[in-house]
Amino acid sequence: MKRTFLIAVLVFLLAACVNRRSDQQEKTEQTAGSQKTLPVTDTLPDEPQFNFTLDGKEYRVLPDDLMTSYSATDTSINISARPNDSLGLLIVLPHAVKNSSFNVPTGYSSINTKIAFSEELAVVPTVTLSGYPLKDVSFNNLYDGYHKKEVKPDAVTVTAFRQQEGRSWILKGRIHTRLLKNVYEGKNNAYNHDYELQGQFVVRFDIWE
Repeated sequence: MKRTFLIAVLVFLLAACVNRRSDQQEKTEQTAGSQKTLPVTDTLPDEPQFNFTLDGKEYRVLPDDLMTSYSATDTSINISARPNDSLGLLIVLPHAVKNSSFNVPTGYSSINTKIAFSEELAVVPTVTLSGYPLKDVSFNNLYDGYHKKEVKPDAVTVTAFRQQEGRSWILKGRIHTRLLKNVYEGKNNAYNHDYELQGQFVVRFDIWE
């Protein structure tokens, strides 16, 4: 009788452990599934364009004032836009995934951001504005000039990155990030504040590998 009771208890405990393990596995699978990035709808036309709104003013960048490059060492894309002689906008799309859509955070690190004479990788901003509103002033979406803020997702959404013909690729995306005021510019300067940057781009460029 006692042996039968012990066997029943062992069977019950074994069944409880199996059920608990199954529940934990199901929760883990659900969590991992919820973290997957959903496909981004590509609604931009294929015609090249680059425009953005800053401080309520819209800027359009001509193709001749755009420079796009690809780094094979860390698969990053750099887009340099100059709507006029003084204002410059630099966007870095790190770890770009070909033939897909992906989100770009406010900061990143890679082999290209390695600190000199060190094994440490610096975390750098993905969007930097220079020459606005004054020539020697700059703002970015990660540092306030000295302090690094928390890296946040979705500074830029790449809606398409696909090959055209041969080495030619097309890149489409939307910009939606905040540029942080610079502590070195002084609190009393009216221009020294956070800037909301919104925009979109369609660029073509060659990748040489």
